[in-house]
Amino acid sequence: MHRTILRLLTNRLLTEKAFADDPSMNDTPVNRPLFILGFPRTGTTFLHNLLVRDPNARWLHLWEGLYPAPPPRSLEDDPRIEQAEQWVADLEKANPRLATAHEFMPRGPEECVFLTAHCYVLRNSRDIVPRSGMGAGWRSWSLLTGA
Repeated sequence: MHRTILRLLTNRLLTEKAFADDPSMNDTPVNRPLFILGFPRTGTTFLHNLLVRDPNARWLHLWEGLYPAPPPRSLEDDPRIEQAEQWVADLEKANPRLATAHEFMPRGPEECVFLTAHCYVLRNSRDIVPRSGMGAGWRSWSLLTGA
């Protein structure tokens, strides 16, 4: 949990710096974005993986979601790919059966959950923190503040 929070805070600072260094990023158009919405376990990941097969599609790589800033110079040999490979290895070591539910590939497509985590709106943050040993105190604070 500590590493996740540190990664998110570091990435948040790197993102702020990237926008400060190049304010024109705010003006970059995103033409015809496609959003896939649905409840968990209803086939949204399957649909997502099907749509990224389009050679004209620009999709989010897992490594970009984990380490989004600064913008990549190359999608093929960015040094953050190795960081994502280590992240996946650590995840698989901690939970060897996870890949049966959702395969994580550093160079593969990934959903927006890793990007939204940087805004601290991680949809399952209420599940993660209580299991990390901070349980009752965090749960009380969460209910009190609506976090």
